[in-house]
Amino acid sequence: FQAEDGIRDLVRSRGLGDVYKRQEYILFKDYEDLRGFVSDIEIENLIEENRLRSSGGQGAVINKRMNDQWKDQPLPITNFTMIDGSSLSFDDFKGKLLVINFWYINCGPCIIEMPYLNKVVEKYKDEDVQFLALTFDSVLDVNQFLEDTDFDYQLGSASKDLIFGFTPIFPTHMVVDKNGIIKDIALGAPRDTKMIFNKLVNLIEKYKK
Repeated sequence: FQAEDGIRDLVRSRGLGDVYKRQEYILFKDYEDLRGFVSDIEIENLIEENRLRSSGGQGAVINKRMNDQWKDQPLPITNFTMIDGSSLSFDDFKGKLLVINFWYINCGPCIIEMPYLNKVVEKYKDEDVQFLALTFDSVLDVNQFLEDTDFDYQLGSASKDLIFGFTPIFPTHMVVDKNGIIKDIALGAPRDTKMIFNKLVNLIEKYKK
């Protein structure tokens, strides 16, 4: 079935097997009509997503999905390549609070906020806080990018599958505790770009204790 605005009919296609070589379609007027076909939890999620879409747009829906998937969950066991050519994994960052930035070279908001991200790095340079930026751009392209732009995070390149497995929105920031558990997620760049500094500082102060 497909649900968009809570207004359009919901259609569920059910195959009847190779014998009949045809499809039967069942029309649903609203989410309540789905009961008995899908679980109550899925229905409640659809209702909640429709409410969020109506009040906050698709961004609010994506924010909910990401938090449902990642908040209070451990980082996956996976490797990525740092810009010096070395291979690291998220496990290498355990033991200190970790701030992850997901970005890419052609992302305008990602680049605009970099000076403020650098200020966050400077603020915590003497504390047990690590900063990691991951992109799907190649190591070569990132190194060329850094010839003209300062970015003080530790920089790594990962597969698109890994990056988009975390987020479809850029930039995205995640705060990860010393045990490798994702504690908070900040999607997108604020309209007033400099506010990202205060947002990240507030999150770091919240979880570094």
